[in-house]
Amino acid sequence: SFIGRRGAPSSPSSSSSSPPTTEPINEPVVKEEVVSNPNPTATDEEKEERLRQASITELITTESDYVKDLSIIIEVFLLPLQKSSPPILSKQELSNIFLNIESLIGVNTKLNLDFQSHPHDSIGTVFLSICDYLKMYTVYCGSQPIAIATLESCKAKNPNFASFLNDAMLNPKCRGLNLYSFLIKPIQRICKYPLLLRELLRHTKTTSPDYEALGTALNKVSSVVEYVNEFKRSAENSQKIYELQLSIEGGDQLGLVNPTRRWVKEMDLELIKKGSRSVRRVVLFNDSIVCLKGMRNGVNINLLGGGGNGGKLYSNKYCKIELESVKLVNLSDTEEVSNAIDLVENESGLRYTIVFGTQDVKVEWMKDIKSITYNLMKKKLEEIKKNSSNASNDDDDININNNIQNGSVIINNNNNNKNENNNNIQNGSVILRNNNNSNNNKNEINKNENINNNNNIDSINNENNEKEMSGFKENIIWM
Repeated sequence: SFIGRRGAPSSPSSSSSSPPTTEPINEPVVKEEVVSNPNPTATDEEKEERLRQASITELITTESDYVKDLSIIIEVFLLPLQKSSPPILSKQELSNIFLNIESLIGVNTKLNLDFQSHPHDSIGTVFLSICDYLKMYTVYCGSQPIAIATLESCKAKNPNFASFLNDAMLNPKCRGLNLYSFLIKPIQRICKYPLLLRELLRHTKTTSPDYEALGTALNKVSSVVEYVNEFKRSAENSQKIYELQLSIEGGDQLGLVNPTRRWVKEMDLELIKKGSRSVRRVVLFNDSIVCLKGMRNGVNINLLGGGGNGGKLYSNKYCKIELESVKLVNLSDTEEVSNAIDLVENESGLRYTIVFGTQDVKVEWMKDIKSITYNLMKKKLEEIKKNSSNASNDDDDININNNIQNGSVIINNNNNNKNENNNNIQNGSVILRNNNNSNNNKNEINKNENINNNNNIDSINNENNEKEMSGFKENIIWM
C-alpha cells in the first residue's frame, strides 16, 4: 500500500488520479513502524536473569538427585546389612565403611526441602542456614581411606558380603553402580557447591537482597572444600585403581587397592621379559608397576568398551614390579631395541625391558620412576633415622639431599640451626652408614669434631663414599 500525507494508506485509484504530494512524510510515524526501539539495558538484564534462573535450576535439580543417591546408600546397602541375621558385617565394619552417611543425608534432605519450599530469590539465605553443618563432610572425607580399606578387606575375606554387593548392584535403583561408586558421591557433591554458588552469584544483581547471603555462603563452603578437595582427589584416584582391579581376572589376588597407593599413569607399551616380546598395558603407581595382558590378543581394551571373559578386560597373566627393590637402567639404542629402559629386580636379577614409542615418552616415564624411587628411599631413610639410637641432635633439622650420587644417599645438616646463637655448620654433611659390625646391625652416624673460627662444628667423615649405604645399593637408580 502507499503512504499518504498523514501516513494513512490510500487507494491505488486515488493515487493514480492525483499528482504526487511533495509534503514530507511524517518521519516519527515511519520510524515507529520500522524500528521496535528496544532497550539494550533491559535485554542484558533479561539475559542475566535467564542465566541466574538456569543456575538455580541446576543447583536444585542436582541436589534432588544427590539426596536420592544418599537414600540408595541407606535403603539398598546400609539398612539391609544392619538387619541381616546372622550379621554379614560387624558394627565396627559397618561404621568404618558408611561413616557418618546418615548425618549427611539429614543435612541434605533439609537443604533439598528448603530449596523446594522457598522462593528462588532466597537461595543464598537457604544455603547459609546449613553451611555450618557442612563441616560434617570433613569427617566423612577424612576417613575415606579407612572406608576403602575396610570395604576391600571385607569383600575379600567375607563371601557373604561379596555376594550381597553383587546382588545389590542388580537392584534397578543402583543403575549398575557398585557401593564404592555411591560412597564417593558425598565427596564429589561438596566440591561442586562452590562452583554452583559462584555461578549463581555471578548472575545475581548486587542490589539483590540475596546477594550478600550468597557471598557469605560461598566463602563458608569454600573453606570446607579446601580441606575436602585433597581427599576428593585421593578418593577419585582410589576409584580408578578399584575399577582397574575389577577389570583384571583374579584382580583381588593382585591387591591393587591400598589406602596409600596412587595411580600415576598408564599406556600400552612393549614388554620384553626372558626374551619374549609382547604388548602390555603398563600401569605406573606411586610404589610399583603392573603389566597387564589384555583378554583380546594382548591388546588393551578401553574400560568403557566392555568385553573380555566375564566382563574382565585383562587376564590373570600379569606381573607386578615393586619399585622399592629394582634398579632402573637407561638403555642405549641398538638395532634391535630403541627408546627402552630396564627394570632389574635386586634379589632375583629378573630383567624387565620396557620399550617406549618415542624418546620423549621414555624421558617422561624415567623422570616419574626416578621420582617415585627416590621418595620410597627417602621414606625408608627417615624411618631408619627415626629409630636410630645415634640420631643427630634434635635441635638440628636434617634434610635429605635431592640427589643420589655414586650409589650413596647423603643427608645434610640444615644450615639453619634452631639454636638462638645460630652457629654456622660447615662441611657438616651426614652420611648414613650401614654398620657391618655383627654385634650391632644399626646404622650409625660418625661424627668428628673440628674447630673453625672458634665455633664448634659437627663434621662427618665422608671418606669412601662408594661404600656408603651398602644396605641400600639395590634401590639406587643407575643411569
